[in-house]
Amino acid sequence: MTSFPATVTPNSPAEEPEERTSSPYNATFAACYIANTATMIAVSCTFRYDDFVHLHGGTAFDLGLIVGLGTLGALTSRAMQAFGLDRIGPRVMWLSCLAVYIGSVLFHTQLDNVTQPPVYIARMMMMLGLAGAFGASLTFVSQAGPVGRMGELLGMLGTSGFVGLAIGPSLSDWLLGDSPQMSDINRMFYTAAGLASLAWSMAWWATRHAPRPVERRWPSLSSIRQFHSGTLLIVAAAMGLGLSLPGVFVRSFVRQAGLGGIGRFFLVYATVALIVRIATRSASDRIGIRPVVLTGMCFLSASMMSFLLVSTSATLVIPAMLTGVAHALLFPAVVSGGNLSFPLHYRGLATTLTLAMFDVGNLIGQPLAGLSVRIAELSGLPPHGTMFVVVATLIGTAAAIYAIRPPRVLSYAEAMSREAASDDGQAASAVVTEAIVTDSCHSEDPVAASAS
Repeated sequence: MTSFPATVTPNSPAEEPEERTSSPYNATFAACYIANTATMIAVSCTFRYDDFVHLHGGTAFDLGLIVGLGTLGALTSRAMQAFGLDRIGPRVMWLSCLAVYIGSVLFHTQLDNVTQPPVYIARMMMMLGLAGAFGASLTFVSQAGPVGRMGELLGMLGTSGFVGLAIGPSLSDWLLGDSPQMSDINRMFYTAAGLASLAWSMAWWATRHAPRPVERRWPSLSSIRQFHSGTLLIVAAAMGLGLSLPGVFVRSFVRQAGLGGIGRFFLVYATVALIVRIATRSASDRIGIRPVVLTGMCFLSASMMSFLLVSTSATLVIPAMLTGVAHALLFPAVVSGGNLSFPLHYRGLATTLTLAMFDVGNLIGQPLAGLSVRIAELSGLPPHGTMFVVVATLIGTAAAIYAIRPPRVLSYAEAMSREAASDDGQAASAVVTEAIVTDSCHSEDPVAASAS
């Protein structure tokens, strides 16, 4: 990947540049991997965001509201990617969004109130930068590598998320300890900014030879209506809530239960997820997307309920293991299932739509989770236990809807044939051959790096 095609326009196999048929595992991929790993360490280093809110006098509801509304920034970033990434190119998007993330993290060190607009703005900008950076990195790697190995390449890049997830929470436990002061919280944010700066440097180096993007038509909203993956989008929203909840509320849960830090939970989570991801990397190809999605949703719902069994730090590994299995199964299946509903030249839009539903799940679910904790406290019920039951019920409901009314997932060839009848037909038919060739490699399409 040290050299790139002249444009990002898809080529047929006969036109595939010689440079892209060589091994993609070189210095450029290594730089991308380091950038994504550093970014994920920065993100998971701030999983003790609850301490920041708590020290400023905030409640669980404040935490859920800040995190939930913060996903408006991620949704804004998704819209920017859906309608602008192919026009401005992944390099500009990646570097700009990392800069926004660094600035927003540093802005947190200047805040002294968690009930006023500045904290919501800071969180929104933080999520805007994060979502944009991950989306751009996935797009860059998907364009730079050999078409026939795209699924493998993106799956390997996705493992960087698990590496970061294993390191970041333990780092934050070391920085903050059990009874952090505001100086410790600021040190956490400075560390995250430093790691993101390392990621910016690696991204700048990796993309230094990236080609200028070609001009193309903006995708229309009618494309979303025509190709969307139906009830799989509901699953994506529930998955977004379930997989993001540990990074928000596990800290407050272990603090109230007197179980210490969060490092062990996320170390087990990430290790199990990595092992299961490797072991099941071709599961969607072998048995189909629907069985994998339903299995993953069962594990995710069970992981929420298993928090009710936690009484010691040792038993905390039970939900960690179940969540890791769910993460490993769901991300590849849900994202690739969403992609298979869209033609090849809307791959970025398809991935963005699925990840946007992930954010919608957080936008609605995180405030609801925080509210359930608060209501339970006022009602004399177990606060976090009530929240986990509510979330498990939501996940189970989404899984039931998907099981009863599964969408029909098109192959790329079918989707492209249908697109050929529209105004974009001429452009679509030019890449039908590549669509058929690459159809088999989407079981691990851009998935795990946004884990997160």
